[in-house]
Amino acid sequence: MSNLLSKFAISVAQVVDGTEGIRGKVIVRPTRHLVRGFLFEKTTVKGVFYMWRMVVPLFSPAMSNISLNYSDRISFDGRGDAKVAIGSDSAATIREIIDPILHENIPYLGKMFDPDAFLREFEPKGDFFRPNIALDFAIANCLAGNKKSGRTRLSQILALPDNSPIIPQIQADAKNLLDALASGDSAFADLVSKYEDENVTTHFQGITRG
Repeated sequence: MSNLLSKFAISVAQVVDGTEGIRGKVIVRPTRHLVRGFLFEKTTVKGVFYMWRMVVPLFSPAMSNISLNYSDRISFDGRGDAKVAIGSDSAATIREIIDPILHENIPYLGKMFDPDAFLREFEPKGDFFRPNIALDFAIANCLAGNKKSGRTRLSQILALPDNSPIIPQIQADAKNLLDALASGDSAFADLVSKYEDENVTTHFQGITRG
């Protein structure tokens, strides 16, 4: 991440109420179990970035890279992916993107506040054949108080055939979560908190949690 991108994210956050600039991302405060905000992705042109509306389940076990399974590239005109040129005149660029952020995306992200909202938005259209997504939904169900559904999904993950390189780790996580659930609410909460702390350290250091 370039220093210029980091400064730009901070400058955007200074203009948009209720956000903060963290490691080149603009994050909607506060963060509990979901990180909501905006991420800038490099294009092939130096200094030009795609802009993503980002929803990241912080409780996903050990993300080596930020998951964009629940995120979308932003379009300012409805006809193509928005591209943001970030240079020395950041104020001009911020003026170009501030209205779309405020009027179209902040309200959506503001409602995406807890696991219940995450499930309402994404579970009906989720790809349950992708084990990492199935694991996210299992954890979200448990956090939302639907522990029976969460346990069922975790058990289904354990029954998946080993036909993908990620299956062994996903199944190990599922077993750890089931064991924690069997030990009680406190053990499950501690395990999820461990996942979240690891992801904050890796991807979102300095984020406001509450």
